[in-house]
Amino acid sequence: MAARCGVPGAEDVVRLAAQGDARATAVWAEAVEALALALATYTLVLDPAAVVIGGGVSQAGDALVVPLRERLAARLAFRPAPDVRASRLGPLAGLLGAALLGWTAQG
Repeated sequence: MAARCGVPGAEDVVRLAAQGDARATAVWAEAVEALALALATYTLVLDPAAVVIGGGVSQAGDALVVPLRERLAARLAFRPAPDVRASRLGPLAGLLGAALLGWTAQG
């Protein structure tokens, strides 16, 4: 996303989109739509009760979660969409998950 908008990071894309920048708004909307499509597929295969979005993009908060919920629900018109939440761990979610997995594998 950042490269397509010519900015250093995804948080800059979110900020510019919130300020009404047309390019950032289009890139952000496309990213949310792609994530909604992926989550719809995931939902149909695994039937989760909830989806937790981690990583740096989760720090976008409602700018991500609100449109993502709407687009996911629209793609799953014949079944309820799972609850979508942003991780409280933000960009550390993957790192901590990998560390926990490695620690528990030590047995």
